[in-house]
Amino acid sequence: MSILAISAKMPATYTNIKVKKLLSIIAVWKKRAQMRHKLAQLPEYRLEDMGINTEEARIESQKPFWEE
Repeated sequence: MSILAISAKMPATYTNIKVKKLLSIIAVWKKRAQMRHKLAQLPEYRLEDMGINTEEARIESQKPFWEE
């Protein structure tokens, strides 16, 4: 059983709210890491379509997942 399924079955307490908040933060971090990895893989012409140069993409993709 996943952590999300377990936390969904628990009664709503202050501790459970903290767990849900932590799970939410972890989900954001995971998505951010995935997006930065994909950004690093994009060819230059795709970056240009997005209005980003290669240096900006390199800098963004090298940021740690916990930084916005």
